Amino acid sequence: MDRRTFLERSFKASAGAAIGAHLPFAMQAHADLPTLLNRNLLAHFMLLGGPDFRHIFPPAFDPTPNSFGREFFRIRATAYGIDATPEAGEAYWNANFTPVTSNGVNFGMMNGLEWLKTMWDAGNVALVTNVVGAVSRDHAHAQLVWESSDRTVLQTFRPDTGWGGRLADAADGRLFSTTPAPRLFCLHQHPDDANLVGTQRIVTLTDPNNVGLFEPDISVPDDDIQRGISRALANYYSVKDATVPAGSPHRVFVDHQQNLTELKDLLRPRFDTFTEPAALTSLYAGAMPLANLPIAFQFRSLYYALSAGDLMDIAAVSMAYGSFDSHDNQQEEIEGKFVDFFGNGGAMDTLYQLLPATVADQIVFVFSGEFGRQLKANGGFGTDHGTGNTVLVIGMPVNGGVYGEMFPEEELDRLDQPTPDIDGRTDVDALFAELAEWVVPGSSPSVFPGLQNARIEQGVNLAGLFV
Repeated sequence: MDRRTFLERSFKASAGAAIGAHLPFAMQAHADLPTLLNRNLLAHFMLLGGPDFRHIFPPAFDPTPNSFGREFFRIRATAYGIDATPEAGEAYWNANFTPVTSNGVNFGMMNGLEWLKTMWDAGNVALVTNVVGAVSRDHAHAQLVWESSDRTVLQTFRPDTGWGGRLADAADGRLFSTTPAPRLFCLHQHPDDANLVGTQRIVTLTDPNNVGLFEPDISVPDDDIQRGISRALANYYSVKDATVPAGSPHRVFVDHQQNLTELKDLLRPRFDTFTEPAALTSLYAGAMPLANLPIAFQFRSLYYALSAGDLMDIAAVSMAYGSFDSHDNQQEEIEGKFVDFFGNGGAMDTLYQLLPATVADQIVFVFSGEFGRQLKANGGFGTDHGTGNTVLVIGMPVNGGVYGEMFPEEELDRLDQPTPDIDGRTDVDALFAELAEWVVPGSSPSVFPGLQNARIEQGVNLAGLFV
């Protein structure tokens, strides 16, 4: 999405062309959703590539010489497409950000994120700053660390399980994936062999209209070959289910077939009884669909999963979208994506308008990437790989605010260094452990084996994240 399109979308949304601004507690629940889920549910959205949250949450401009609010816009000038002068920084701040204050810190929220601002004002958004997993600045390695929550994992080793899968084990529930290939986050321990990786708890639903294994279209005449193959495969896997041992490399195929069959029998009756809400359809097929359609389709899948949430006993949700690896043209690369997530008529706004209040009280979203970006912009109108980053925790149960020092003064001494980072002060498992405890009290020691050595920034009380 180019800058002009982004501004046009933001203007139209603020003018009410989309769903419009809503209070987060003024929800118009769709009749097909259950009024209660079986448990609290954590939705983990991985922003692949490393999102630059400083880009959308900058310090307030301050004309005082050598102040953070002045120096920030000087060293970020190329990423914002402005001159590196105080006058240009002040003008850009005034035109593009809504002022926000938390604990005496003045910062901004990028315009176009109206739903997020409404949730912030209601106290339902937490910004946890200076969070760190890997310090390698390597995408693949950092994603392994972030999704396994194992800070000791080497770049040459892939962990067996993810913290979402281990959380599903602790909950004895399912994990729902909106991505075609489940991420490491989803993998759990095999129920029959602790030395094996399990997938039995994972439910993948990228197309709600096609749940389960392939079935021939009964309306097509003379399709005996496909019908015969379908019946033969079903019978074959039914026999193999009783004969293939848990340790066999072929067991995964049998388990997959069995899971898909059970999923079809469980979900198809529910999905066949309701009509998709028009507001949800508008995200991908309306007059003004989201610019980033994979976001729309993932939230569509999530809505369908929630409509059967009382049947599936979901403990965690895995979602992911990229690329937030904004080395160049950062405005075009990431701003429109954040609008699609958090703007009026965007994915989160639409979902929350459809949720019953009782269900919204049971869901928390966490938005994060594998690492952050550097403090200063590069010559390509973007920012390069860093270490520490901000994590967004959003939901009705969240005790909102800023957790951590948002703009440490000591960063001023490093702004003109070649590759200045945001220092990591809170380890990723220390934060995620609190999320796990909200889903399954007492689960954090088993979900996060390295928790005893996890750091928490001085003065930060992560136990206060939830009301």
